[in-house]
Amino acid sequence: MNDQKAVRLDIENAIATVTLNRPEAMNALSQDVWKGLRDIARDIKETPDIRVVIVTGAGTRAFSAGIDLKMVASGGTSGSGGGWTSLCGASSTCSWPSSWEPFSQ
Repeated sequence: MNDQKAVRLDIENAIATVTLNRPEAMNALSQDVWKGLRDIARDIKETPDIRVVIVTGAGTRAFSAGIDLKMVASGGTSGSGGGWTSLCGASSTCSWPSSWEPFSQ
């Protein structure tokens, strides 16, 4: 990963724009992207002024190609960290933060 974040969060007025920022990989979901989305979801939850969240992808080729197959083929070790097990633990599935609740008013 270079100096750019895999996921960006821009907040203007009450609108949060979340951008998947891996256009060279058609915004494929790597562990860096998943961690970024998880952290940004927590940030959004803790910012009560946000009323709208827009999720978009950088570049012009794709919103997201889905899971990063190169990372899966390499044993899940592309990007920083130790692969999916370092992100998800020993289980084969990842879950959204347990404290996440839908917005309501």
